[in-house]
Amino acid sequence: MHQPPTRYYYEHITPSLKLISELTKIHYVGDTKYQHVEILETQPFGRQLVLDGRTQSSEADEFVYHESLVQPGMAAVDNPRTVFIAGGGEGATLREVLSHKSVQRVTMVDLDKEVVDLCKQYLPRHHQGAFDDPRLTPCCTKTRASIWKTTRTSTISSLLIFQTRWKPARPTCCTPTSSTGWCAAA
Repeated sequence: MHQPPTRYYYEHITPSLKLISELTKIHYVGDTKYQHVEILETQPFGRQLVLDGRTQSSEADEFVYHESLVQPGMAAVDNPRTVFIAGGGEGATLREVLSHKSVQRVTMVDLDKEVVDLCKQYLPRHHQGAFDDPRLTPCCTKTRASIWKTTRTSTISSLLIFQTRWKPARPTCCTPTSSTGWCAAA
């Protein structure tokens, strides 16, 4: 006879919607300088990254988000060579960008280096080794000046921006750095 689970992960999506999953393992729980981090394993989602009580992605379905965010924009650029990723610490966006053989350089900037390091360690199915690719230039910073210094010496053919905080929708304006550039905001 199957024993019922003794632990559950509860996420309050809205006041009238809750997600409840069987919690099979807690890989990490702690606080960084910027946020509360949990890396959990649940049924049926597998490992998942939770920041400040909100699931960011899970093994079972992260590809839906990351492929649909990255691939249309990358396909819209003829032979993208230089890509800038703002956010995306779990490495799945990086994985999708690096699937394009024309990409020669990727600069990834994330506010929270501790989260990036935790994702490298605990979410290998998300990044699938993308952090080890020699085309990656990682940068963890929160200042515009540092981002400008990191990227100003090259033309960026693709720009990916991620926003994990829940905020009301607002218009996004993006001016490409070249005639083939584009912008996607999430």
